[in-house]
Amino acid sequence: RHVCKIYEDSGRAAHCIPVLRTIVSLVPQQIVYRVKLAELCAQYGAVEEAKRELQVAAKGTKVHEQLDDFIRVSERILQLDPSQIYLARELGNFYLQQKRPTEALKKLHVCFSANPKDVPTLTLLATAFEQIGELPRAAQVYRELATIHQDLGQHKAHQVFMARASDLAGPQKTSTPTPPPIPIRPAIPVKPK
Repeated sequence: RHVCKIYEDSGRAAHCIPVLRTIVSLVPQQIVYRVKLAELCAQYGAVEEAKRELQVAAKGTKVHEQLDDFIRVSERILQLDPSQIYLARELGNFYLQQKRPTEALKKLHVCFSANPKDVPTLTLLATAFEQIGELPRAAQVYRELATIHQDLGQHKAHQVFMARASDLAGPQKTSTPTPPPIPIRPAIPVKPK
């Protein structure tokens, strides 16, 4: 570690790569070194090695339930390789679990663009729209899910998704607002004479 610091301070960070490879081989569970190795590899053009190291790091953070680290490492993997749709969907799911639907929608949009009929992606999209309060859009996604299931002959799932879409659509609103109730005034007491 100290050798890497010396190399970095002297502007020769590329010389840290072999040192970090050795450290990672000796202490593979130390994710910090693996991520540092990946970052240096990416910086110096060894993108494939960087992706491999980051994927190992992501698995390690997930196994050890280090959700924040998993998200950070996964985001970096997607920067290097945006074609990893499965990882983008998994990351979207983690964002939804953390009640961060805006970030989830960014990841799920990529997945939807790649395959607009993917049931797991559509299910997560509907959840994200519900979390941000876009109920009409969530209902639209549930209707799409119902159509997909109907086309597959899965009538029970079709009914479940149509019911959910109807629940979100709610009662039909009238164009004129309902006036507020007229307050009833208490009777004026009559004074006896």
